[in-house]
Amino acid sequence: MAIIDYHRLCRWGGSFTETFYGLCRSGVKDSSSTTTSLSPSQIRKSLAALILVPLVKSKLDEIHERLAQRRTSERFVGFVPESDSETQSPSTNLFNSSSNLEKLGKIAVKVFKTGYPYTNAAYSAIILGFQIAYMYGKTPYYSPWLYLCGLKLKRLSVSDYQEYDRKARQTRGQALDVISNSRGMQFVARVLQFVAGELVGVIQYAIPMGILLFKFLEWWYASDHHKSANMLPIPPPPDPIPPHIDGTKLPKDAHICPLCSKPRTNSAMLSTGYAFCYPCIFNYVSEYGKCPITFIPLRIDNLRKIYHT
Repeated sequence: MAIIDYHRLCRWGGSFTETFYGLCRSGVKDSSSTTTSLSPSQIRKSLAALILVPLVKSKLDEIHERLAQRRTSERFVGFVPESDSETQSPSTNLFNSSSNLEKLGKIAVKVFKTGYPYTNAAYSAIILGFQIAYMYGKTPYYSPWLYLCGLKLKRLSVSDYQEYDRKARQTRGQALDVISNSRGMQFVARVLQFVAGELVGVIQYAIPMGILLFKFLEWWYASDHHKSANMLPIPPPPDPIPPHIDGTKLPKDAHICPLCSKPRTNSAMLSTGYAFCYPCIFNYVSEYGKCPITFIPLRIDNLRKIYHT
């Protein structure tokens, strides 16, 4: 997608989504009817806002979600095993060599866990504020990133499309002139010119239609329409994996947790088919990396909550 956006920014002055809706980017002080090409600096800033910023935000959201899961375990049990390398933050792992730096890393992680939700809410509020102001004509920028880039959105005019077609024909003509100057290549040059012109026209509309088709199929297979159309009888659950000879003994009552020998609370199940209290099995798998019944190697990702209705 980054390559497509870069091509669109260079040729049309807008991202793929913007040009799909007949929009492009231009300088705030540019009042001409014909769109001018973006400078290399404006293209780099636009790509950073379109690709880099969402990527960084998704990574920060993922890190915060992992830390939130770790905090949930602390609330249930009161501690988290030190060997939990899956949920330890990268900052803590980097500072294991020094106690002072380790404390500093823990403080940084704590500040991030506490402050990131407020920062994320403020970021969303700023974007919403720009969009409301843009809707009422109070600002030419519909997002803070356009404000930082010094660009505004405008509609592509008929002259813009004509100028793009003229440049495309000129580029193809210059490339084919080199070929046609060789002897015996005039016929091939004419064929290539025809094919290139037709191919560019097809690709120009094939890429948006292909992306729309992909998004439609993605929605269809994730929606209830597809599930109801292909609904099959629910198969019986598979038999649990036999317990290991040295594994934790199973209680006679199925509602008792094998680890704490108490009635299960906030139940969770491993992929091996055995149910436990969520805090008990979370900390066990974090520390030992295996099922306590079968001794099969497992990770936290193999743990599933059980919801009773």
